[in-house]
Parts: sequence; C-alpha cells; structure tokens
Amino acid sequence: MTSNWLEYAIIVFIIVSIGAVIWRGGSANPEGTGSLGRKVVRLDGDVRKFGGQVAEVERRLAEIERSTAKVSDIKRLERGLAESDGKIDELIKLTAAQTAAAEHRGKQLDMLYQTIVMKGMQQ
Repeated sequence: MTSNWLEYAIIVFIIVSIGAVIWRGGSANPEGTGSLGRKVVRLDGDVRKFGGQVAEVERRLAEIERSTAKVSDIKRLERGLAESDGKIDELIKLTAAQTAAAEHRGKQLDMLYQTIVMKGMQQ
C-alpha cells in the first residue's frame, strides 16, 4: 500500500512539475502574453521617428551641398584670380605712371601760371 501511495505521489509530483514547466513556459512566451507584439509596435514607432529624423538630416545635407562651393568652382575662381593678378599688376603700374604724369603736368602748369602771373604783374 505504501508503494502505491509512493507511486501516486511520484506521479502527482511529475504531473505537477510538468504542469509548472508548461505554465512557466507559456508565460515566458512573449507572443503568448502579448509583450512581443507591444515591443514590435514600440520598435516600429521608434523606427518611424528615427526615419523622419534621418530624412531631415538628409534634407539638410542636400541643402548644405547645394550651398557650398564645388572643387571645380574653386579651381575656376583660382584660375580667374591668377589671370587677373597679372592684370592687377599692370593696373598698378599704369596708375603709378599716370600719377607721375599728372604730378609732372601739375608742376608744369604751376610754372606756366607763375610765369604768366609774373609777366602780367610787370606790365
């Protein structure tokens, strides 16, 4: 009789253990409890939010690229500046020559004026 009770106790223990394992396994299953679905929905919302932020960053980057000078533009400006550098030197030389000529003419006019005024005062 004790062996019968002992067998029943072992069977009950095994069945209870199996039931506990099944119950714990079912509650550990995230889809069974719905927590996986909630996490997926939350993750989807986060991905959409970050997708919008990425789109904004891409838009700003495109705007920056449009507003910045390209390497070809910079090289073109450098060539133009190099070409105009010689012209600027020429302009400086011409201006200096014209300034000297203007000063010389001014001196000649002063001498002419003094001569005319002196002769006019002598008469």
